[in-house]
Amino acid sequence: MRIETQRHGYIEVDPNEFLTFEEGIIGFSQCKQYAPIGNSQRSPFIYLQAITRPDVGFVVTDPLIFVPDYTFKLELSDLEEIGARSAAEVNILTIMNKVEDILTTNLMGPLIINPSSRLAKQLVLSISKYNTRHPIMQVPKGQSPEENPWGRNAGLN
Repeated sequence: MRIETQRHGYIEVDPNEFLTFEEGIIGFSQCKQYAPIGNSQRSPFIYLQAITRPDVGFVVTDPLIFVPDYTFKLELSDLEEIGARSAAEVNILTIMNKVEDILTTNLMGPLIINPSSRLAKQLVLSISKYNTRHPIMQVPKGQSPEENPWGRNAGLN
């Protein structure tokens, strides 16, 4: 299937790889399906592109790469919503953001994904030790758009 993206232009995606967020992602409830677009440079980041809106996409990552002690309790009801029976069956990703020259990740709103069912959900945590803009790294100054995985106008949401 061919979709239009603001960041990558027109690309071919496999509908079998789509992730379905029945409730959408916070602020984008109308966007239910996303195509994960990997980075060929073996980057720890993945781009989730909304299928129906070229202007909606999120850079996500496995938070454990940057915050090894990141933990929270998954409720059985949340697992059931995505067709999982245990936490071992799901992948956790967090949405990235760029604030000035700092990359941050939203530890308060993780995405839980069942790779078998391709169903996903964004959680809203109330754990006070986490925040929505947890700094993870500084972007080197002077990088060209080709060297910067965020691109010149990454359009992060």
